[in-house]
Amino acid sequence: MIERAELVVTTDSGPFHIAGALERPAIGLFRGRRPEHAAAYPTAKVVFGRNAECDAKCDWDQCRDIPCRQMQSITVEEVLKVILNEGSFKNSFL
Repeated sequence: MIERAELVVTTDSGPFHIAGALERPAIGLFRGRRPEHAAAYPTAKVVFGRNAECDAKCDWDQCRDIPCRQMQSITVEEVLKVILNEGSFKNSFL
């Protein structure tokens, strides 16, 4: 399924890395404390969630709040902005 996808929108998880390995266009939704994979794949763009409280109290690999405030801060509008601003994405979807 990922191999045939025109765009994969996912968290920093298995599908993000599979899409990257298959050179499929992807948008990764990342916690601000987990930037290490953000530039791993040339066909991927990243949207970072932000929350000052999480920056101060959460570990790099685990959020202390469920659901994660950083992930909840990511809006549909932010993701659409990435799609609309990236020529390789927008020609396929609009």
